[in-house]
Amino acid sequence: MLEEAAELSLPNNNLPSHMNKRTKVITIATLTMAFALPGFTAQQPGQVDFGTMPSAKGRQFVEVNIEPNLIALAAKITSKQQPEVADLLKGIKLVRVNVVGMDDSNRETVAQKIQAVRDDLAKQGWTPVVTVRDENGQNVNVHLKTGENDVIQGLVVTVLDNKNEAVFVNIVGDINPDKIAAIANRFDIEPLKKLHLEEKTE
Repeated sequence: MLEEAAELSLPNNNLPSHMNKRTKVITIATLTMAFALPGFTAQQPGQVDFGTMPSAKGRQFVEVNIEPNLIALAAKITSKQQPEVADLLKGIKLVRVNVVGMDDSNRETVAQKIQAVRDDLAKQGWTPVVTVRDENGQNVNVHLKTGENDVIQGLVVTVLDNKNEAVFVNIVGDINPDKIAAIANRFDIEPLKKLHLEEKTE
């Protein structure tokens, strides 16, 4: 079936016959590998690729990726004892958290990356719902991505600690900022526990 699809999608265009054959083989191999890879999915609405993180030698670096199968399992386990948490988890499709420790070698690069992420979100129509700048040097932004009928598709939190840490969070699915703590507690994600966004927005 893949070979038939490749034949339909690759016109001859007067190319040499051996070139057509090689192109077809490459296409079939690529499709086969893609569909065979575990968890292969297209990027979902609300999902953000933060790219490569500029880490610093000897500093903290954390990357957490919680996939849909684990979220579904957690929702099932908590459905009886914590139904409100289970309902929250059912709206989530993906969670990604990056914590980057900073020193003089990467502080400027990380700050530029945070600003670039925020600028890109603004260009892509994300809505800033929380902005925090305080005397302790905290620099926090929360953006929401909404689709038709104002359905929430994703949430991004970017935190730049003026001292030594930056945090990037992407939650794909229907989630309110003041519910982040529930997710943090359920999956024991320490960086999310520190945000306290509900308190800061009051």
